[in-house]
Amino acid sequence: MFNQLDPAIWQARGAINALAVPLIAVSAARNPDWSLDVFVSRRMVFHTATLIGTGIYLLVMAAAGYYIRAVGGEWGDVLQIVFVAAALLGLAALLFSGHARAQLRVFFSKHFFNYQYDYREQWLRFTRTLSACKQEADPRVCVIRAVASIVDSPAGILWLRRSTTAYTPVAHWNQPFEAAWMLEAESDLVRFVEANGWVIDLQEWRERPERYADMHLPGWLPEIPQAWLIVPLLDGGELIGLIFLAKPLATVRLDWEVMDLLKTATCQAAAYLGQLEANLALTEARQFEGFHRLSAYILHDLKNIIAQQSIITKNAAKHKHNPAFIDDVVAVMEHSVTKMNRLMNLLKSGLSENRPRPIRLERLLNSVMEELSVYEPRPQLHNELAEIELTVDPDRLRTALRNIVQNAQQATTRDGHVRVSVERTEGHVQVSVSDDGIGMEPEFIQERLFRPFDTTKGDVGMGVGAYESREYIRSLGGDIMVQSQPGAGSTFRILLPCPDTEQEQVA
Repeated sequence: MFNQLDPAIWQARGAINALAVPLIAVSAARNPDWSLDVFVSRRMVFHTATLIGTGIYLLVMAAAGYYIRAVGGEWGDVLQIVFVAAALLGLAALLFSGHARAQLRVFFSKHFFNYQYDYREQWLRFTRTLSACKQEADPRVCVIRAVASIVDSPAGILWLRRSTTAYTPVAHWNQPFEAAWMLEAESDLVRFVEANGWVIDLQEWRERPERYADMHLPGWLPEIPQAWLIVPLLDGGELIGLIFLAKPLATVRLDWEVMDLLKTATCQAAAYLGQLEANLALTEARQFEGFHRLSAYILHDLKNIIAQQSIITKNAAKHKHNPAFIDDVVAVMEHSVTKMNRLMNLLKSGLSENRPRPIRLERLLNSVMEELSVYEPRPQLHNELAEIELTVDPDRLRTALRNIVQNAQQATTRDGHVRVSVERTEGHVQVSVSDDGIGMEPEFIQERLFRPFDTTKGDVGMGVGAYESREYIRSLGGDIMVQSQPGAGSTFRILLPCPDTEQEQVA
């Protein structure tokens, strides 16, 4: 109306804004759409407060130093230097004090944030700690450290179930333990934790035992210094272990937030420990599997030796005065001694040890043919190639070839035929073993032929010969292919890698 702004209104502007700001703040808090998705992390607050506090401390100490210098007279400079040095030492001790850092974190959590924990940061830190467990000498110690870091606990002990009757201490972090600290599976502590899944506060248990149904704790518990919490490890509802945690450097209030975070983290830790235990059990099972495989292969070779000796004893009465028979007996005995020595070496070195060396394939095949010539039908070798050199373990390759040829003999009648031939293919040498025996069904070849410990020979077979042969041939980079028809015989094609075959063929 007056073509100008009333100066009184302009002067009252600040007071009116001050009255309106709280109302706008309340409205913004009630309406999430008005709020900006901007926040200050706990880590930023902690480090910023540390820097500001350090700066203020240094300013105050500098001012105090100048004051001492001004009023100290002749000793002013000396007193100033001593004071500043003491102040810096005190600052360093404060900055590197775990207790001070823990107290500062608790202070900011209580007075600056709605929740005590930054759950994103806690979960990322917990996950990183568990992920780094693979590099630890004992991953179980890493699990204790990951759980303890949630509540700033400086030490802990892990108990795991090692039998149906007890939990055993298996790992510790900054806290020694005694092997005698066993937890019985039927103890009050274990039954209470299994039934409720609670994190047990030992201080609360001492002050309010009725809250824990007057539970009795093990007699050795007072021997654990600074024992504070007992945290259960539940995997799928099953109690697989417990973690005892020591008191933290700063007082931690055990409210619902702490308990929920511990329960969530220990579920992940229990799953990790369960997987770790399963991996250990799998490793042991593989070791036993290797032992059983070694035993089966030894029994398989012993069976062949016994079979050869049985043939000698059967024919001894009839042919003992025949010089040719005596020569055969000597040859068989020499072969048996060689094979027994090989078995002894196998027992000493283990099945996995391989001793490759250059050999002549033709000589190896001739020795196999000679060894199996005592059985009917006698195998016939057809090899028109020049000698081929392979780098293999001769004993294992001889065993593989002998198993295939001997199986062909056993599948053929005495008046049948077993033929062994050698030919070159691209990058390989192919050894074919053919017979005109009973043959095999396609389903048998696919499902049972190379399955270990599956035999059609009854008590005289172990069911590992074909499996052992294929596994060794494949370990060389080759393979075994089978063609067969019921009543029409079978052909085993053994492919052995031989990179120089093309050059030899051109030469």
